[in-house]
Amino acid sequence: MRGAVLGLLLANVLFATWVFLQYGRSESPLVSAPHALSGLESTTTTIGLLVEAPAESLVPYAQLPAQGEASLDQPQSLVDSEAIPSAQSLTCMELGPLETRQLADSVIASVAPDVVLEVQARTQLLPSVYRVYLPPSDNREAASARLEELRAALAGQRATIETFLIPRGVLANGIALGLFSEQRNAVNLKEQVEALGFPVTIKEEERQEELFWLVSQPFDSEAKIDVLRGTLAKMAPTVTLLEKLCQTIAQDIHLP
Repeated sequence: MRGAVLGLLLANVLFATWVFLQYGRSESPLVSAPHALSGLESTTTTIGLLVEAPAESLVPYAQLPAQGEASLDQPQSLVDSEAIPSAQSLTCMELGPLETRQLADSVIASVAPDVVLEVQARTQLLPSVYRVYLPPSDNREAASARLEELRAALAGQRATIETFLIPRGVLANGIALGLFSEQRNAVNLKEQVEALGFPVTIKEEERQEELFWLVSQPFDSEAKIDVLRGTLAKMAPTVTLLEKLCQTIAQDIHLP
């Protein structure tokens, strides 16, 4: 009897040790099997084969685009921007220079309505000129006396130099000796007059002029270009006719 009791006690100790080793380190409390099965049933949805599911309940996924093709999810604006064709080159004409606005308007009227032209006024720099003169005197009487003195000195040297009194402007009461396109000629005259005892000044003057150019709208036929050429041959044969690309919005688009 005592051996049986000791055997049962030893069995209980071993069972308690086995239970502790199996579940003693788990953070979750031990639940009974019926409770575990009931929790599983409450959280698990029904599982069925894919072939048994209705077609309207399936959600298709887009395939990855092949190399060089646009993605199905890509914004339409990006696709269109990459497919923009290159702008077609259009022909325009530029002609000039025309010396007067009146001549430019006459050419426009002669080719209308076949050709549409626009007038553009442009300032063109000209070569400088060199003015040679004696500085202004204090008054008109003094300036006249100096002019007579200068002419007498030039006559004594048998020099033929045109001189005259400057009547108005910033150089009023001065004595003009000439206007030269080349600086060396102005310097030679200055040295010649200064040798006679008169102070001489050289002033470089910049010049510019306004000329007119005509710029056409894009031509849609070669016949209209021939109309323009024929008109210029009659009215302004010396002008230059240049062909160039028209400025359009499409030409300003730079694709990456």
